[in-house]
Amino acid sequence: MIQPLENNVLILLEKKENKTESGIILPEKDEKPTSGRVLAKGDGLGATKLELDSMVVFDKYAGIDIRFEGKEHKILNYNEILAIIK
Repeated sequence: MIQPLENNVLILLEKKENKTESGIILPEKDEKPTSGRVLAKGDGLGATKLELDSMVVFDKYAGIDIRFEGKEHKILNYNEILAIIK
C-alpha cells in the first residue's frame, strides 16, 4: 500500500463508461480522469472533511499519475481537490 505524506492524498482513478444507455460501445478517448476514490491520506489531514472512500473531483492535470498493482492512481495535494461527491 502507498501511504501519502503530509497533505497528500492517494486517489484510485475512476474510468468512465464507454457505453451509451442503449448499449452502444463508444471508442475510447485519451481523456484523463477527473474523479476518483480516496484510498489513503497523509498525516497532515487528520481533522478534514475528507474521508477514506470518498469520491472526489480534481483537475485533469493535477497531481502525479502512478500505476500500482495494475491500477491507475493519482497522488494529489489536498488543495488540488475541487469537490467531494456525496
